[in-house]
Amino acid sequence: MSGAKRKSAHRIPKKPNNENVDLHSELSFADSLKSAQRTAFYERHKPVAVAMILIVFLLPIAGVFVAGLSGGALGLIVSVAAYFLAPYAVLKLYEVLGS
Repeated sequence: MSGAKRKSAHRIPKKPNNENVDLHSELSFADSLKSAQRTAFYERHKPVAVAMILIVFLLPIAGVFVAGLSGGALGLIVSVAAYFLAPYAVLKLYEVLGS
């Protein structure tokens, strides 16, 4: 083997640049569903992110214990919806409460 550098065919994708996402501007519901907005929100609001991790994993398990398989399915649907809707809901609460 020679000392020449080998270029790897596999590249690790860069993280999206979330610095240009302004979460304090008027956020529409459709914009809040975008991945960049959601990622930026959860990076800036760590306690909400931890709460959502707990909700996403524990709600389906709680649903199974309470109502069986149908409760688990409902818990899964509600937890995924909460994950997507939390950024919009929290920012609207900040607006209403003036924090």
